[in-house]
Amino acid sequence: MVLVRHAVAEFGFSERRACALLGVSRSKVRRGVPLDRNGALRERLWELAHAHPRYGSPALYALLRAEGWMVNRKRVYRLYREAGLGARLKVKANRQHS
Repeated sequence: MVLVRHAVAEFGFSERRACALLGVSRSKVRRGVPLDRNGALRERLWELAHAHPRYGSPALYALLRAEGWMVNRKRVYRLYREAGLGARLKVKANRQHS
């Protein structure tokens, strides 16, 4: 977005031409980047997941609700997956059969 505005101001390109040259969507330049409404929730979910490494998204959802977060379980699952917080599986010991 900044590069498009710079190209328009410095080189006199039209917005359409600058977007085409830089490979940027014109609608993104007009509307801007959407704000992250889930920043605080994402941070708290990460903290809980690292405090309780064996908990999956349903258990973390329950903890969030117990703390007073009014949040949908589907949103918690989506943020959980986006952050790569899949439950860590225990590695089984390699047993030798005698």
